[in-house]
Amino acid sequence: MIFLTLDPKKTNARIKSDQVLNLSTLRPGMLVKTKVNTILENGLFVLFMDYFAGTIESTHTGEFPFSKKTTQYSTEKPLVAKILSIDYREKVISLSALPHIVKGTPYNFGQVKFGDVFDEAIIESKSKAGFLVRLVKKHSRHTKEEEVEAEEESEAEEKDDEESGESEEEEEEKEEEDSSDEMEVSENKEEKSEEDEEEEENEEGEEEGSEEKGFGTAFIPLKNIELVDQSKNKGDKVRCRIVTLNRTDGSLFGTMINKIIDQPLLSLTDLEVGAIIPVRVESVKPKGLIVSLTTSLKAFCPLHHMSDIILQDPSKKFKVGTQISRAKVLNIQNDKKKVTITLKPSLINSKYEPLANYGDASENQIVQGVIAAILDKNRGTIVEFYNGVKGLIPSSESADLEVGNTIKCKVTKVDAGRKRMSLTTSLKGDLQKKKESNVANQSIGQFVSGIVSKINTKSIVVQTKKMGEVIISDQHFSDYSTYSPILKSNTKKGDPLSNILLIAFDSKQNMLVGTLKPCLIDAKKNGDLPFERKEVVQGKTIFGYVRGTRDNGLIVGFGGELRGLVPLSGLMADKTKEAENILERYRKGQTVTCSVSFVSDDSLSLSLLPVHLSKSYALKSLQNHFKEEDLLVKEGIEWNKLKIGTRVKNLIVDSSRVYGATFKDIKGAKGIALSHQLEEKLDEKDKVEGLILDVDRVKGVIDISTKKDLETVERSPKVSEGKEVKAVIQLVKESYLVVTLSEFNNAIAFAPTKELGASLDAHNYYFLGSTIKATVSSVPKAGERLLLSLPKGSSANKEKKNKTSGSIPTVDAKSLSGLVVGKNYSGKVKEIRSTYAVVTIGEGISGVLHATEIVDHPFEGIVWDLIKSDQKLQVRIIAKEDSIVFLSMKKSVTSLPEGKVGDKPVNALNLKVGQVANAVVTSVSGENVSASLGLNTSVRIISVDFSNDLSVINNLQEKVKEGMLVKCRVTFKESKLIDASVVNLKGKALKKGDQIFAIVRSVDPVRGLTVQVSAQLWGKIPTSELSDVLIRNPTKNFEKQQIVECIVLVAESKRVTLSLRESRKKGGKPKPKSSEMPHFSHYQTFYDSVEELSKGDVVHGYISASNEKGIFTQLNYQFEGRTPLSMCSDARLTVDQVKERYYPGSLVSARVMDVNQAQKQIMLSLKDSDVNSEDSIERKEVKEGNAYWWVVTDHYKDVVNTLLVNTRIRGILFQDNSGFETAEEMKKNFHQGVKFAATAYNTKKEFIKISVIDKAAVKLQAENKEDKKEKADLAQEREALVESAKKRKLDEEKRPKREEQKEEEDDEEEEEEVVETKPAKKQKKEEKKEEKKEEKKVEKVQEKKRKQVEEKEVKVNQLSASSGFEWEGFQSKTAKKNEEEREEEEEENEIAEEDMDDEEETTTEKRLSKKQRRKEKELKEQQIREKEIELGKEKEPTSAAEYERLLLTSQNSSFVWVKYMSFLISITEIEKARKVADRATKSISISDPSEKLNVWVAWLNLEYIYGDENSQKAVFDKAIVYNDSKKIYLVLVDILKQQRRLKDLEEVFGTMTKKFKTDSDIWKRYASFLLQNDRQKEFKAMLDQCLKCVPKSEHVDTISKFAQLHFKNEFEEIGRTMFEGIVSNYPKRTDVWNVYLDMETKSGDHDRIRRLLDRVTSLKVSSKNMKNFFTKFLAFEKQHGDADSVERVKQKAREYVAQ
Repeated sequence: MIFLTLDPKKTNARIKSDQVLNLSTLRPGMLVKTKVNTILENGLFVLFMDYFAGTIESTHTGEFPFSKKTTQYSTEKPLVAKILSIDYREKVISLSALPHIVKGTPYNFGQVKFGDVFDEAIIESKSKAGFLVRLVKKHSRHTKEEEVEAEEESEAEEKDDEESGESEEEEEEKEEEDSSDEMEVSENKEEKSEEDEEEEENEEGEEEGSEEKGFGTAFIPLKNIELVDQSKNKGDKVRCRIVTLNRTDGSLFGTMINKIIDQPLLSLTDLEVGAIIPVRVESVKPKGLIVSLTTSLKAFCPLHHMSDIILQDPSKKFKVGTQISRAKVLNIQNDKKKVTITLKPSLINSKYEPLANYGDASENQIVQGVIAAILDKNRGTIVEFYNGVKGLIPSSESADLEVGNTIKCKVTKVDAGRKRMSLTTSLKGDLQKKKESNVANQSIGQFVSGIVSKINTKSIVVQTKKMGEVIISDQHFSDYSTYSPILKSNTKKGDPLSNILLIAFDSKQNMLVGTLKPCLIDAKKNGDLPFERKEVVQGKTIFGYVRGTRDNGLIVGFGGELRGLVPLSGLMADKTKEAENILERYRKGQTVTCSVSFVSDDSLSLSLLPVHLSKSYALKSLQNHFKEEDLLVKEGIEWNKLKIGTRVKNLIVDSSRVYGATFKDIKGAKGIALSHQLEEKLDEKDKVEGLILDVDRVKGVIDISTKKDLETVERSPKVSEGKEVKAVIQLVKESYLVVTLSEFNNAIAFAPTKELGASLDAHNYYFLGSTIKATVSSVPKAGERLLLSLPKGSSANKEKKNKTSGSIPTVDAKSLSGLVVGKNYSGKVKEIRSTYAVVTIGEGISGVLHATEIVDHPFEGIVWDLIKSDQKLQVRIIAKEDSIVFLSMKKSVTSLPEGKVGDKPVNALNLKVGQVANAVVTSVSGENVSASLGLNTSVRIISVDFSNDLSVINNLQEKVKEGMLVKCRVTFKESKLIDASVVNLKGKALKKGDQIFAIVRSVDPVRGLTVQVSAQLWGKIPTSELSDVLIRNPTKNFEKQQIVECIVLVAESKRVTLSLRESRKKGGKPKPKSSEMPHFSHYQTFYDSVEELSKGDVVHGYISASNEKGIFTQLNYQFEGRTPLSMCSDARLTVDQVKERYYPGSLVSARVMDVNQAQKQIMLSLKDSDVNSEDSIERKEVKEGNAYWWVVTDHYKDVVNTLLVNTRIRGILFQDNSGFETAEEMKKNFHQGVKFAATAYNTKKEFIKISVIDKAAVKLQAENKEDKKEKADLAQEREALVESAKKRKLDEEKRPKREEQKEEEDDEEEEEEVVETKPAKKQKKEEKKEEKKEEKKVEKVQEKKRKQVEEKEVKVNQLSASSGFEWEGFQSKTAKKNEEEREEEEEENEIAEEDMDDEEETTTEKRLSKKQRRKEKELKEQQIREKEIELGKEKEPTSAAEYERLLLTSQNSSFVWVKYMSFLISITEIEKARKVADRATKSISISDPSEKLNVWVAWLNLEYIYGDENSQKAVFDKAIVYNDSKKIYLVLVDILKQQRRLKDLEEVFGTMTKKFKTDSDIWKRYASFLLQNDRQKEFKAMLDQCLKCVPKSEHVDTISKFAQLHFKNEFEEIGRTMFEGIVSNYPKRTDVWNVYLDMETKSGDHDRIRRLLDRVTSLKVSSKNMKNFFTKFLAFEKQHGDADSVERVKQKAREYVAQ
């Protein structure tokens, strides 16, 4: 930075010779004494300081023209000169001898100014550069019109002088004053020094010289001379204009170009504000016009100055190039070189003088301007005039004004020094105004009556007999803003109104203003509503109404024009708390009760704080409130049956809410009961009986209580006024309490809580159910309420009972002057407030002792415990500001020498970011701590900035108490928000590796976590940095507001990147394995840079995006890999399929295919063939012409994609080289997974081109695959056959015993036994044997065929073997031989078994009766028939008719009915399927409920797939009626789960938990649903509700089930917490211990399992259970431990046995 000076003593100081040592010592501007060495043609060559030489050019000699012969300079005389410039390189010094440069003063050009035109100038000399002319005759700038105007003005002035006619005595007095002034000037001249006289003589000489020479000379460059004039010679007369003034050289430069000479405007100095000028449109902009005044001067016309109306499209009126003849200069800014004009005709043609200066304005002057702005909060209207002059019109006259309009107004007050001006739109004369004001003043304060004559939007007009029309605005109908619009709407034209109080006069409308506010009317009658300032007394309580708001407070109006200001300190009890919305609580016209704090002739200060009121009017206000409410009774309600204190029966619950319950129509009114007033939780449609506590006749709402302790209520209590009673708070309303008096049989009473206008929130001071003391104020008459009054300062808030609130104590100026800052005083504690104590240090002198000035260092206890009321203290005055005395009792301050105070008190103005200071905790809310640094200076400290202890951060409410003293550092300050930190007192910036705490602000499954590190610093934790173990959905264990401990990875000024990985905190680099991805075959390394990756690495990460360009996988917080769509899968997938499979946030494995470290680009492959395979051969080893084994991955048209077996080398097979003639045939044989031999014939490209060697082998594999498929289908059919037989057998066993008994009786009567002959038996046996032999032969043929195929495959595999090598080894041959022998043995065994069976059958048949044999025969025939049906020998029904025939024999089979429905759905006959379902439910026998249930389940599935909401509901309702409702609900749950209809599912669970609320299984299913959808908050609420409903005997089992669900859904920590809670309360529940152990065993944390087993083996349980635990412990240690751990368990078991 360079500092300059204009001090002549310094600039004109001469340098001494002994100061100069070399050229670098000299500086331009130095004054030196020189000696002329040589006189040159163009100047002087001078020497100075004996060492240096320099030149003075002719233009700087002061002689014009300069001549070597005639110059007055000589080599003998010394010459004082000033250095102009120094060329240090060429060592050339230039000086000047001009007087103004030597003296350091600007050159005086006399009468010559920029832009002056000279009609006559004589050429003195002519050169190649131009003309040097002598200026002779200056051009007069007055036009003829201006001369005429000047003559008229002079004549007018002469007339004015004649009319005024000053007396001769006045003229003589003036002459005497003038002569005395001349004498004084002469005396002053005599006192001047000789040096001053010399300077004046020199100046006079210069002036005389200039007069002799005329106006001086000017140089006109050749480029400024027209061609015609360039031929002129010396002595010729020319016309020119001055365009440049060089004040350094004292030279003038001009021009002889006629266009410039005749130009009216050459610069801004030629313009005057208010001048009328022509302009040309250059461009049309959205905000206005840009016009040109000249070729070089431009001006701007704002949008609202283009016309007298606002133009919507200016381009339609103004075109580029249009010439506008009349425009008026509005504003000139010479410093910014900007000109603003107006095109408003009303301003251009205005007859009023332009007001361009505040000093030109005078009172009662009429001016014309433009409305610039209408201020908010009714502060008035800004009117703008010329040159930036502005005035204010009061808000009372701003109703119909609009921005941009021209307005005439009158100046009422002007302060030129402060640039303030007040205006009025009333242009009436003073006399008329005075008369009207006198009439108004005489009428204001009177009571009148009249008839409503007009109803406006915001007011009504009342016609009175004596006072004419009176206007009543909407706000003046009631003291309560909610009642005013209702009262006005009830008012009709012609209605009579009485008792109207005239409160003000509206000069704009020329009407009196009236009010109907009951409180203002009563206040006027009682003398509490002032109309004049003399009626206001300091400390008095008065009534008023809000007239408006300002930034610094509230404006309150009274009678007439009397008004006062309520500062913010008079609105808030504690200024340390945020007060941004305090003014928004007040509305214009609102009635307020205020106390007079200060009154003087020009100011009135008020307070709305109850503590300042000398008298309470709350009771009277409440009475008026109830009276107005009775006038506004809502119609259609039987209020006579809904009186306070009456009981109402059969109340039907409409809805159950968190806050309580609402009731349906109660005699036309709405009912509500808060949760505090409910005896028990109510559900929808419940019926109860309740007591009416309060009624709101305006809204039609009644407050109900169902509590049993309020069953009997005394409606007419016998109490007397003035009696003190104890009241129980039942309801807290906005301005009153509803209480019950227990000592008077629960009589209901009402007590006001605040005065009118007070901002007190009663909910912060009074609590439901608490007991307070009150006094009976009004004994009710018939239909009235019992009213109580509360003692001043009463509150149910116990936390604040020891601290009072009030205004800050101030000291008057006289007492303040006697106090010495820096001096110790003896003081006494008067009272203790929230952040400071009031200490008296003398008679009537009170100071402020802030909590931070009590002790020097932070104090963990409550700082207010160190002092108490009436305690004597030694304090020192540390500051006196704004009439407040600041004290300190810190030892470090009181021990300082007298006059020293240390640090000044902290306030919002002197507080700086980075400042460290003590602060006292004032409140703790959520995760924020509010603390006070000083008076009215509060800071916010968030939890992570308050402590480094996690237990403190998580439990701020318990660990941090109000009154704690902490040391903090200010980190942020803006407007009213100040942030501070306790943990970072030194202000260290975060760096990589720092471990910090952070608050989770948002959870994104794809991007990770967004956290707050400090008050103004946020960070992100990517998904890859959430854990060392890669798992699916890594963000599921995190929630908002959670505190996490993390490490800094990247630290920036506004955002940081963090990590939660334990390995980073420990400095290691782990290789974690994912427990959720079993296909991970190795541990995954975390990569910190691209350089660590190499081609072929298998990596794991989370997908960040999936689109047409590919899949992007986040591998690290700094980089990610891209997978092209072609490398996403071994099979061909569409873009939609890729997006569906690989969605953002999913965890994948990939192999690195390419790495570009320079550009940090990584290409990945997600193909299973790439990820899960290791190359057994490198690509370069694949040679053309060699045969290799290949496996088919997929095929597309006539191309088959393959992989070289056990590698990731890709091959491609075209149809021409496949051995098949058509693409369809190739596609049929080359299935995915087919392995074949092929020769590589082109290895140059990425895909190796191959040719099939053996087409037959490929065809055989395809056929074998089809055979396998047929075998699988056959096996499936056989399994179905066996199942069907088993089912039939069970049905036979269930036949009624009665039939069996009857058959046995028939068999006993039958004596003869009918035995089949042996030949018949043998024949049957032979037939059976033949059948079995045939089946065996078929199976053998199929088996041989299969082996032949396998042998062919083996032969195909023998490609490149040598001739002497056998592919089938010894083991293979032996195995074949053994297989054949084994098969023969099995066949023989089966035949022997069949013979034995035959013998057994013969023996059995001998013992069977005739009926038994017949029965067995029928059973076998039935089984054979069923087998035939199952094997497809009889066709399945293919039409509705066939199904109908089948139903004739299987009417009770739900299987047939469901198959019938399925058949109809398959042919899109949905309606018929519904009818079949309906028939089935009616046809199936009642004795088979399970069969019926199957049909209902099928019907429900049908409707929830093909039906709409109505049909679904209808079927479900039917199913509940005819079946077990619980089973139907469970079926519905399964259906909705399959369809992912989560919203409907939640509603069903809500119904089920109400309907089956004691069933723990239902709650378990609901819990599983919530946990599977990651809804922990709802689960917590559900758990509380469940434990209330489920029997206590089932609580432990229920919680145990919930804990198991948490483990299964990967919320292990929560499940662990729940198990710990059970085993701690029920340590002997060994079944819970076993479940807990099983859950932990599945989680796999060996250390945790070991600790758990150690705990459980230390319990005192039965020996049987203990044996089980020790067995588990020992087995665990044998599997996961070592010899020492096993021995330790055995020793512990021995100790247990020995006990």
